[in-house]
Amino acid sequence: MGCKRGGFFVGICRIQTKDSTEQQSLSATVSGGYATFSASGGFSSDFKNALSSKSISINVYAEGGKVATKQPGSLEELQAISQAWPATVREEAVPYSVLLDSHEILNLPRTPNFIDLEHQQDVLVRCARLRNRDWQLLEDIDYILAHQDQFVGVDEAALAKLQADASDDLDTIAAAASHALNHPKEAAFPDGLKVLAPHLPARVAGLAPPPQLVQVPNLIGQNMEAVQTDPEWAWARALFNIVGDRIAVPEPHGRPWVVRQDPPAGVSAPKGSVLMIYVEQGTED
Repeated sequence: MGCKRGGFFVGICRIQTKDSTEQQSLSATVSGGYATFSASGGFSSDFKNALSSKSISINVYAEGGKVATKQPGSLEELQAISQAWPATVREEAVPYSVLLDSHEILNLPRTPNFIDLEHQQDVLVRCARLRNRDWQLLEDIDYILAHQDQFVGVDEAALAKLQADASDDLDTIAAAASHALNHPKEAAFPDGLKVLAPHLPARVAGLAPPPQLVQVPNLIGQNMEAVQTDPEWAWARALFNIVGDRIAVPEPHGRPWVVRQDPPAGVSAPKGSVLMIYVEQGTED
């Protein structure tokens, strides 16, 4: 145990004297007549007689255990409280001593080394690439099923199975990534994947390829002019035709911040399509 528990008990008796002579006389009586104060100890008769005509006040200080009162009215009551107190400490002990040692004495699992961490990163990168591949596959299947006239020999049952396999693989990939993140020393590439070399129907000859779908960025809270002109947002303008407009409101906040966008952030939309962004504008009276 690193922490010792128990209790601490002190009884204090204050005695009022008239002068220094009486104080010295009483001091001699106390030093000679006070037995060891314990569960079996007590006060001598000489000591009690010396206090019989004196004004005394008694206080008790205790940590842990229970005391009936912290201001006993007599020496006998103080002794009774002290004798009853040790048994209560067992039930209401308090910490009073702590052993400080290095955490190395604990039976903790070994921390991962550099090689373990490098392998963990490799596994996470591989999982991310496999996840992106399967999500792209699912989006391609959705497009094929929705535009079957644009493809040759569409087998709905085969595509449905491929969808199910890709969904199962996403769960397997997520489990491998989660385990690698939580247990670096046990990181392992996902095993037992069902989709290895997926085959999709070919497009009808002469048709333009389907539009490339990209994720819509979140522009809410951005400066509209900056989004449309600054080099910082050139990547977003390369993906979408960003068009700004204004919304008439009675009390605009007065800043050119984007408050709404269409389509919303996070969805997939054809590359090069229009992305509308809106800022607030006051209404005319």
